[in-house]
Amino acid sequence: MAFIMKVLFSRIIIVGPGLLGGSVALAAARGHVCRTRVGVVRNRGNIPVLLNQGVADRAVSRLEDAFTTEDAAAGEEPNLVLLATPVRAIPRLMADVLTILHDCAPGEKKWFITDVGSTKAEITAAARELSFPKNVCYLGSHPIAGSEQSGPQNATASLFDDRVTIVTPDGYCGCESLVSEALPLITEFWERLGSRVVPLTVLEHDSLLAKTSHLPHVMSVALANLLTENELFAAGSGFRDMTRLAAGSDEVWIDILQTNRERLALELGKLIVALDSWKSLLERDDRDSMITLLQQAGKIRHALGS
Repeated sequence: MAFIMKVLFSRIIIVGPGLLGGSVALAAARGHVCRTRVGVVRNRGNIPVLLNQGVADRAVSRLEDAFTTEDAAAGEEPNLVLLATPVRAIPRLMADVLTILHDCAPGEKKWFITDVGSTKAEITAAARELSFPKNVCYLGSHPIAGSEQSGPQNATASLFDDRVTIVTPDGYCGCESLVSEALPLITEFWERLGSRVVPLTVLEHDSLLAKTSHLPHVMSVALANLLTENELFAAGSGFRDMTRLAAGSDEVWIDILQTNRERLALELGKLIVALDSWKSLLERDDRDSMITLLQQAGKIRHALGS
């Protein structure tokens, strides 16, 4: 007799079901994480895409329509709201969600809110200024997954398999009685989607991601902008690999870079020092030092795996 895993949530409301949000929805269906998936889109024209791609069981273009009671009776489990929009839209949407829940969900049903934002300090600071109903809380998440592609048409249930998702327990906001439930529940949620969950503080997260994610994106953009259209014919696989990130959504990335600008500027300063050092080695034709750095970098890259 097959073992059927328990359902974690009655309903998952995914606000912004693009690549990440859509992949959450597909992985949630694969892992039997919830009973109902509701997608909230800005453009009504995207509703058929969500339904045809199997990204949502129900799709709406108005946020308040996602909180109707028709899905609530599906089970006794809590509900989850996943905010999967550009970073600077998350605090505003969280405020809108809390306003709706104040009005339509005053009962005992528990509501958990999380997000996929690539920066956390600004989101957490804004969340701490909001008024949470007694049965609602927020705990931040960030899956280290994705690509330069966007949109629900590129979503896949396997996006989070063997990837790390960071959660930020010190950024918890909301009902104190839910604090002991939030971390294990949100952790199990991401694990059921295929992730390995790592807890970090908000500042640890933003500092680390400045180095491992945001700095590489700026490097990719800077390198791409060095090339003119007349030089594209000479761009080989190395240049293509190094500039792949530059094809990412500018709408998404401008929010990330601005909300983590101080920590990113610090890491850029370290990179500039390293590049100046390379410039000096080249000018001196210091072969031995260059070989040492190449070998050191090779070991680090091999340790990352494919």
